Order: sequence, then C-alpha cells, then structure tokens
Amino acid sequence: MFEQDPIMRQIHDIIKAAAKMMHMNVDIKSEHLVQIEDLQVQQTTGELLKQLDDGDINEAENKLYEMLEHPTMDMLHAGIAFYAHLDELEDDFLLANDFSREEVEDGKAHLLAVYGLSGMGESFFEA
Repeated sequence: MFEQDPIMRQIHDIIKAAAKMMHMNVDIKSEHLVQIEDLQVQQTTGELLKQLDDGDINEAENKLYEMLEHPTMDMLHAGIAFYAHLDELEDDFLLANDFSREEVEDGKAHLLAVYGLSGMGESFFEA
C-alpha cells in the first residue's frame, strides 16, 4: 500500500536521493537531470553545470540559491544534479577556482535544509 501512494512514493524518493547525495557512492547526476520536467529549469541546470566546468563555481552556486527561493521538485532534482556534478570535480580544480570540498558539503546541507530534509541523508542508511 505504501508504494502505491504517489505522495509517499515521492517522499521515499526524496529521502533516497538525499541519502545518495550525502554519501555520493553512486552517480546520480544524470538520473536527476532526466527527472526535471520544467524545460526552463532543465535548460538553466545545464547552463549551471557548464559554469561549473568552466570554473565559475561561486556564481553558479549563487544562481542555484536564487532558484531555490521557490523550491519545487524540479529544483530539488536540479540541486542534486548540481552537487553531484561538483562532487565529480577534482579538489585541485575546486581550489583553483576558489571553492573547497567543505563548501560542497555545506551546499548539500543547505539544499536538504531548504526541503526540510536536514539529517535525513545520514539516518536513512543507519544500520
């Protein structure tokens, strides 16, 4: 019955995504990019990922934060894809572009907090 309720299934998917994001033991960027339904959010997310690759990390994160002022499921998927992509970048690249691994973790925590999921990532996989 739980899995048949669309809202409960969506909550389960959010928690699962948050847990994956916090542990980053799987590649989830593409999975979340394809789940973005709003074409404008999809396009903007692609532009943000390009900015990351170009080293304009702080500006890209600022734009993401602006987008999160109006949180939607699409924005959650965009944020997860954004931080998954940041996690793929080498530490040397981040530092050369005035960003740190700690800032990546802070950004993930901020994203989860926007959706009321603070701490959910870690507790989801507790044994």
